[in-house]
Amino acid sequence: MDPYLDTYANWYPSDYQVGAYPRSNGARQYTETERMEIYRTLTTAQRNVVNDYKRRQISSAMLNISYMRDAEWVFVQRNVDPDFVRGKPAKYHCICHRPLKYQFVLQARSDATIVKKLGIKHFSDHLGIPLKVVNEIQAGVHKIDLAFDELLWLKRQRYSFPTSLWRRYVYAHFINNQLAVPYKMNHHLWLRLLDFKQADMPIFTLDHATVLNEIAQIDQLADAAAQPLAAPHQETFEHYLADVQAYSKLPLFKFANFWNASSQPFLTKWALAHDAQPGDFYFRQLLQVLQTPSRWKYSWATFPFKAGTKLVQPDVSQYMAQLAQRYPLDENFFNELPLFFRRGLRQALREQKAAAKPAPTTVAPPRPVAPAPQQYASHAAALQLYNQWRSIAPAAQADAFAQFQLLVQDDLAPQVAGQLNSVFFDKLFNLLLTLNPLNAAQTKQPLQQLLQRSAVAETNLAAQLLAATTAYQRTADFAASFSAVPAPFYAELAQRFAYLTTLE
Repeated sequence: MDPYLDTYANWYPSDYQVGAYPRSNGARQYTETERMEIYRTLTTAQRNVVNDYKRRQISSAMLNISYMRDAEWVFVQRNVDPDFVRGKPAKYHCICHRPLKYQFVLQARSDATIVKKLGIKHFSDHLGIPLKVVNEIQAGVHKIDLAFDELLWLKRQRYSFPTSLWRRYVYAHFINNQLAVPYKMNHHLWLRLLDFKQADMPIFTLDHATVLNEIAQIDQLADAAAQPLAAPHQETFEHYLADVQAYSKLPLFKFANFWNASSQPFLTKWALAHDAQPGDFYFRQLLQVLQTPSRWKYSWATFPFKAGTKLVQPDVSQYMAQLAQRYPLDENFFNELPLFFRRGLRQALREQKAAAKPAPTTVAPPRPVAPAPQQYASHAAALQLYNQWRSIAPAAQADAFAQFQLLVQDDLAPQVAGQLNSVFFDKLFNLLLTLNPLNAAQTKQPLQQLLQRSAVAETNLAAQLLAATTAYQRTADFAASFSAVPAPFYAELAQRFAYLTTLE
């Protein structure tokens, strides 16, 4: 047995084999009387899940009929009266007042407020749908009813939701999260099982077999992984198991997105239009924000693009905020992040820990050392400049410009044309920090020089940047001040200005 499976077997020895379940549908076609008899034994939650999935199947079947794809009316739902008796008062009626056991609700495609409630045999009378199409719809609905007879048969055989299979399936999902290239699990199957679990309803035998197949696929990939998987902790898995019900239905956790190594599914329309994507700097900042719950409101307000609303979809940022408050950046936190954010934040955390380690002490013979040039990215120097820059007092302005000259004296060496890397944006950022009303012209010259040496072709960009910085000094609203500045300058500078405010 593989180690990760051995671990699971030790945790849950009594149900490791996931329990017995029929391998095929043993149901025969029930009569309407038998069907209603079993239906009455279902709980309200079980009736709701059966009716909901029947509704989806009927809607899909209607869309597969070419006439209905272009028809004026679209299917909404089907209401069922299990207590219907011909000749007695009924719960549902057609628009022509005939009592109905099965009432179909249709909506006008052109106006959602226009709704028709009627029996399927009356589609032709009241909606003008050809009788041939009505017969096709009726045959499709009958076929769906027969398929769902399997669930009624399973209930009659006293089967319930296969809990042991579900836990083993979640464990496979949990292990899949650790794979370098996760297996693309069936998201619709996952959500269907979750719905059936919440209603304690037995699942289709085909779904049971498909789940076992997906578990086997993940076991095979985990066994063949180049690096052995880390041994999980039972408590961590059980947190994950409990949280699955809460997060699985969020659009954020559609499997196609959850295991996607790209940021594309999570970007706003603005970010996609401007080709602005989270980078290393973004994740370093995000990590610091997530690590400061006591200053959360302030930190999040100053995070790039106003809490992510400009760059990353707000619901993604909000989810990470809530998750970090529940799990303080431990394995529970990372297990429940989409792959793209998980990798970015883990890398930022590794870099943070490496930077915090004391440098090894080594004994070396003394030798003359030239004075180290002032480092451009020094946070202390940048903060000093920033505080001077904000005060706009004459003495502070003069001091800031003197400091500016020291900072940039070695930083205008030719940049490789076309490579707007982090060094370039650090230079650009510190140049803008030195701006004050007394030195705008003096700042503009080296700014233009930096842009020219880096082969930046945007017309009037230097003037735009200076005007935006001046506006930001007055308003402290980066998004509004820099709205006219093109990407990637907007994105990179936003991250640096926001980061600087966290150093105060």
